[in-house]
Amino acid sequence: MELVIKKYQELTLDELYEILKVRAEVFVVEQHCVYQDMDDFDQCAVHVFLRDDDGIQAYLRVIEPGKAGEDAAIGRVLSKKRRCGLGTEIVYAGIEAAKSRMHASKIRIAAQTYVRSLYENIGFKQSSEEFMEDGIPHIEMITEYRSEEFSVNTGRRIPVRFTAPSHRRNWLPCSGQSNSVCRFLKYSKVTKQKAAVPAKHFSWAAAFFTPFLLSALGMHLRFLCIKRKNTDNTKQTHLIHFIFSL
Repeated sequence: MELVIKKYQELTLDELYEILKVRAEVFVVEQHCVYQDMDDFDQCAVHVFLRDDDGIQAYLRVIEPGKAGEDAAIGRVLSKKRRCGLGTEIVYAGIEAAKSRMHASKIRIAAQTYVRSLYENIGFKQSSEEFMEDGIPHIEMITEYRSEEFSVNTGRRIPVRFTAPSHRRNWLPCSGQSNSVCRFLKYSKVTKQKAAVPAKHFSWAAAFFTPFLLSALGMHLRFLCIKRKNTDNTKQTHLIHFIFSL
């Protein structure tokens, strides 16, 4: 699976055709909704999609702040394959694109109500009552970045809640223009806690090995005393007596 991120002007004719085709396939044909898909916002958007040998499998666009509202906006989110994590991954990629390319601090989305839980799990919060758009129930959702969290790999500020799940962070490859997003999805899990080793393992090992270690140390010191004929070396003698008295 390949991740591609391009501005409208960077898209090839074949890529633009395939984007419009898959959007019509999902939003018009599959959802039985006749609406005007081309709304003049594509020209001021960054287009993010995952594709394989069969074509585009997931897609969204990120509209620049100030074009369709004060904040950056994610829209036209689709995934041809259901329940395999592609929808979540494409949203993560769109969020990072909005942050890195548009320096967006807030991102909003007009989400279809039935997928509200998907966006809530990523970090979006409902910001409006349910409304109808093209005959389908929608809600406005918004999220903000937390400035105190940083990407481990890139050093850029990112929100922990936008970190890709650990079991989804190893998909490859990424196209040349999407390296930052690829690094984000693969390596940006931020943690400030170190794994704790149970203390019982240390106590058991110490109780078992300490007598052997002390005995070996005592024998080694005695051997050194005999070899060097330093029987009057009070420091070593006292240390040996101390060890064997334990």
